Amino acid sequence: MAANELQPGTVLYQRYRIMRLIGRGGMGAVYEAVDQTFESTVALKQVIIPPAAPPEQAEKFVRAFEREAKMLHHLDHPALPRVSDYFATPAGRFLVMKYVPGRDLKEMLQQRLHHTERPFMVDEVLPWVDQVLDVLEYLHRQNPPIIHRDLKPHNLKLTPQGQVTVLDFGIAKGVQAQSRNTSVSIAAYTQDYAPLEQIEGTGTNPRSDLFSLGATMYQLLTGSSLKKEQCDALSRSTAVIYGKADPLRLPPDLPEPTRTILWQALALNPNYRPASAAAMRAALRGLPSPTVAPTVSVPSMEPQPLPQPLPQPLPQLYPPPPPPLPPTILSA
Repeated sequence: MAANELQPGTVLYQRYRIMRLIGRGGMGAVYEAVDQTFESTVALKQVIIPPAAPPEQAEKFVRAFEREAKMLHHLDHPALPRVSDYFATPAGRFLVMKYVPGRDLKEMLQQRLHHTERPFMVDEVLPWVDQVLDVLEYLHRQNPPIIHRDLKPHNLKLTPQGQVTVLDFGIAKGVQAQSRNTSVSIAAYTQDYAPLEQIEGTGTNPRSDLFSLGATMYQLLTGSSLKKEQCDALSRSTAVIYGKADPLRLPPDLPEPTRTILWQALALNPNYRPASAAAMRAALRGLPSPTVAPTVSVPSMEPQPLPQPLPQPLPQLYPPPPPPLPPTILSA
């Protein structure tokens, strides 16, 4: 058992009784619990400040936690778990959220590969992507825009009713506790899904989430992550710098215009990505429904000609974007 892990039966805040551990990460965990006041099931997200964090960083962490807990409480979308409470105990700081049943897409993909040795098909993935784009459209419309910054299959849960829920807004990652004067570091991104601007630390925007969603699409359709195939944003940018071909390969039988839209979402330059979640969603919704689901295979590693710059067969994806508002960052 990891340090700070709570045992079943533990009661927090004289109200929430721990039932089981759902999952854990580098800075905390998520538990299924019972709200004994209302006798309802909730999810408790435990956030632990690193003991080695300098006092000023710890204070920023606490302020960010409280600010973002309040902000999440006011979000109202069926695919976002509502935050109903937050509190602090010696065991850490906690968010109380609606419990969402189901399995995350990473777990589903692993089981799919184990049983069939095949990833998901296009007609399975596109409805999930459509739902996520609806959530992103809602978040990016907030004032200021809310950037998720950690979209990946593990953070997308499919309920028994077929609803995709976007999880883990990274409250624990709301503060970058890394400076030149300390060795304390909080992971700022997941390299498999992060766009180049996030890796470089030059600033993210709504189009950054579209890259992460594109990386998620790639994994669901191929069964392998960008990093595993050595075509994540960092590997690609390094190859381009040294005059090599972009190593990104998409499934050879991915139908058009899905293929073009995915290329655009995975563009290293944010200006070549779809202008917004709404634009990307509209383009994908314009696809004809295939009568037979196409076979999706792991992409060939044979060199393929890559458009430089990316073609623009869908000009509606590229209207001049309005001046961006300073984004609210939920995950660093």
